[in-house]
Amino acid sequence: MSSSGTASKVKLSSLFTNPQRPTSSNSKTSSKLSSLFIKNQGTPTSSNPTTSSENLISKVPIQTQLEKFLETNCKSGDVTINEALHYFEHMIQMQPTPPIWSFNRLFGGLAKSKHCSQVFLFYNKLISVGLLPNFITLNILLNCFCNVTRARDGFVVMGSLLRRGYRPSTVTYTALLKGLCMEDRIDEATRLFKTMIKLGCQPTVVTFGTLVNGLCRTGNTNIALRLHEEMANGNGVYGVELL
Repeated sequence: MSSSGTASKVKLSSLFTNPQRPTSSNSKTSSKLSSLFIKNQGTPTSSNPTTSSENLISKVPIQTQLEKFLETNCKSGDVTINEALHYFEHMIQMQPTPPIWSFNRLFGGLAKSKHCSQVFLFYNKLISVGLLPNFITLNILLNCFCNVTRARDGFVVMGSLLRRGYRPSTVTYTALLKGLCMEDRIDEATRLFKTMIKLGCQPTVVTFGTLVNGLCRTGNTNIALRLHEEMANGNGVYGVELL
């Protein structure tokens, strides 16, 4: 990475302070969340049973709407910013807090709808309230950065993945390759492609297609054709001399 890349990593790592220190934040988060649960459980004793029942009933519709939104809209990518904001605010105020996969589904729906800037805002809010992202959360974040030509920020997220003990997947590498190719950083893209193979992460058809498109865009058509031929052979051995 260049010096500018290093500077970018340092700068951006400050935006993701909590994700980069998982060990300490884990215990703090557990303590913080458990205290919230204790407070929540200690208050109903003096409340009117009828009022409690009415409150429970009044919460059923929004909960049902939330489940439908996550299951249907987010899966299909039919998500508006206003809807996402409404349900996200509801989710972070729920007790107990919904599992992280619920937030992942919301983030995924936003990403499919091309609302990447909203994913960044929600991610920072998620961290600020003490919730920890998992592998899927970070991959969605990384993919969003790459989709808006912020591949350097994507590599910062990859660093966070590695520090948490996660092993980058083919999806992770493919997103980074796409980001680099979108920025016409084809030399870095081909080096990353070689690295993922050396690390035992096998490229998929999507990975190949991403790199081939990037090579063609930058005028490296001959290399792209040879790479395409080797992919078609399907022997898992790539002898093409990349850039």
